[in-house]
Amino acid sequence: MEGTNKSNECSIDLKTEDMRRLSKEDFLALVEKLKESTKNFAEFEQIIREKSQVLLIFRCLTRMQRKEFANAVGIHEEILRQVEVDRREIKKENKIREITKNLKEIFSRISEINFEKALEIFKEVAIPTENEEVEKIRKELKEMNLRKI
Repeated sequence: MEGTNKSNECSIDLKTEDMRRLSKEDFLALVEKLKESTKNFAEFEQIIREKSQVLLIFRCLTRMQRKEFANAVGIHEEILRQVEVDRREIKKENKIREITKNLKEIFSRISEINFEKALEIFKEVAIPTENEEVEKIRKELKEMNLRKI
């Protein structure tokens, strides 16, 4: 299946930590990687399967508010919020296919993606990180919470 290679190309960026903690440079680099991996924002299924939080990046690129984007891709706004904050993954295959179909439609109507505007939206949801020690503790706490579930 062709998705296998795409998964390998993206796994370094997608498997890291909470995407809301990306720097401006990392955000823009990830967007370029996603553009390449999705064949210019046309194939989304494997990437959503790998890390659902990527929906946050796609929402920024479409410049939609959360409620509007959730309705457009076919999920409840609260589920999208949980996905965006990296507390939930989309696992059901039929839901992944539905979201993929809807994303294809959304991106097919966008003639040009304005990366600076996308970055502005990303900054609204981004979590600034400056202290590596604080980040290490946050990561450990998150891992402890995940083990309890």
